[in-house]
Amino acid sequence: MNRLSEKRQINPWNEVFKETGVTFVKPYKHFPNFLELLKSLGRKKKSIRILDLGCGTGRHTLALANLGYQVYGIDESPEGLKKTRDSLKKRNLNAVLCKGDVFRSLPYKDNFFNAVLAIAIIYHSTLYNIHTLIKEISRVLKKKGLFFCTSAISLRYSMSINSGSRYIEIEQGSYFPLDGREKWLPHHYFRKSELKEILLDNFKNVKIFNDRENYYVTSCFKK
Repeated sequence: MNRLSEKRQINPWNEVFKETGVTFVKPYKHFPNFLELLKSLGRKKKSIRILDLGCGTGRHTLALANLGYQVYGIDESPEGLKKTRDSLKKRNLNAVLCKGDVFRSLPYKDNFFNAVLAIAIIYHSTLYNIHTLIKEISRVLKKKGLFFCTSAISLRYSMSINSGSRYIEIEQGSYFPLDGREKWLPHHYFRKSELKEILLDNFKNVKIFNDRENYYVTSCFKK
């Protein structure tokens, strides 16, 4: 295992969750866009199965469970999952949670989900792993299933929110922060055209817009 691979084993957000508790309490500001797109699936809420990819401490898992959807959450952080479980129990809500590294493989059957939600997660790796994840998302989605995600645009913005102040470039567009709360967590900063190209092999109706903060917001449907 090389030095960069060793550093990839570190889970910085697990330490953040230990120190700060439940993080990002409110759903992402364009979460309502995702809810609107769910309506286009033409199914009742209780029959729609959604994967919250990189669920963290559960802000979207809880919101979706509260609305009556079948919700599954996966995250690499044991601490994040524990806090999500505690919050679900406190609110008498149900969701199926799983610990896993989403950039390796997803532990779900083919054509299992109606929708996958991925807020601030898919860009946290190298391009090779991101391509692998996109294929896995397509695999677990049903035909015409919805994929909704956000991906980072600006290294400067990451520095401003303490993701790190010093970075090394490990490939074109991909960086490791050497300090800050996301030390050694890979960041890939997409060009809009690059992101669309990655998705077009498996998805159609790809729509991408800049949220005017630091993220591309993407929605598309499995072919």
